[in-house]
Amino acid sequence: MRVLLCNDDGIDAPGLRYAVQALSAYKCEVVAPMTDQSGSSHSTSTGDVPIRVYQRPYEGGTATVVAGTPADAVKFKLSHTAEKFDVMVSGINAGENGGLSHYYSGTVAAAREAAIRGVPAVSVSVWRADPKQFEAAGRFLRSWLPRWFGGDHHPRRPTGPILLNVNFPDRDPDDVKGVRIARQSMAYFDDVFHPTSDAGNDMEYQVVFGEKKSEHISHGSDDWALREDYITVVPLRLDATCAVGVDWLEGLHDAAPIFHEEP
Repeated sequence: MRVLLCNDDGIDAPGLRYAVQALSAYKCEVVAPMTDQSGSSHSTSTGDVPIRVYQRPYEGGTATVVAGTPADAVKFKLSHTAEKFDVMVSGINAGENGGLSHYYSGTVAAAREAAIRGVPAVSVSVWRADPKQFEAAGRFLRSWLPRWFGGDHHPRRPTGPILLNVNFPDRDPDDVKGVRIARQSMAYFDDVFHPTSDAGNDMEYQVVFGEKKSEHISHGSDDWALREDYITVVPLRLDATCAVGVDWLEGLHDAAPIFHEEP
């Protein structure tokens, strides 16, 4: 199995090394942003400024290092390789990406970029940057990648782009209860902005990261399962179209003039 690895924490992040070591039995290639790009979401560089790309020794091989975002890195690598990858792995990220956090995550964005381009992709995050969690996440990947994507096509595996978002709970790996296939929760971090200086109309603020509010964490969701000490696996959609919204808008616009003005 040919595996592409990337992350959003930068080429020197320990989680990426744990992933490479865990998957050493496969034909792996590494591409990563030069610096920490956490929270960069799916941002990409524009054509105004050239992107510098470097080749450097890495874990007994060579890694491609891109001075850009995680999405830049994956996009560059996939456009400069002739042989198709069987799967793309993003991580192992330090910090959970459950619930709505995946919209902010550069880790998930790197995997999403691969899925957009037809490569099945998995983003993997652990709650805290702990060697035991990194190692456990690596073992989980080594165990499940071939069952998800290797060999014969499973009859129930969906057609089209596949994007899996995997998260490990804030728990010693020996105490993890199991794996939950979950839905994405609607929880988000309730961050606050604290003023640090006041210059009249111009203010300076410090972002203080908050917690996810429990009222947004529903039973059976990934955020719920993580807090119940389960590893979560959430299949994410690339097509974000709201079917209910389509029905509503079609009802408004059907047979109506293009420019409709209220009397």
